[in-house]
Amino acid sequence: MIIDKISHNKTLDDYILNFEFSNLANISSNAYRFWKNVRAVKYDESRVVYLEKKTIPKKYQKYIVDCTDLSGYVQAQSFCRYTTLSPSHLTKSNNSKIIPSQININYLY
Repeated sequence: MIIDKISHNKTLDDYILNFEFSNLANISSNAYRFWKNVRAVKYDESRVVYLEKKTIPKKYQKYIVDCTDLSGYVQAQSFCRYTTLSPSHLTKSNNSKIIPSQININYLY
């Protein structure tokens, strides 16, 4: 299985977070590696894996509705890379004028 890379400006509209999905389905986080025709992606230099919703086997489709809707989101690391913004600007404790809730940044693990 090959995990595709997605560009830093690509949103996660058609994807779910593998970690969240595997916890909800009570399966191994590596299960997707053994499924036929599943599409897994990640951003460059990231270990976080996302699964394309429509490629998940029918047996597990029911868990997709319980996953966080990632429409319009990008990974914070990718957002910073694409915009050349320092990650320190995304933390409240740094007295930043930009805070994640204002620009819809979701910290995904």
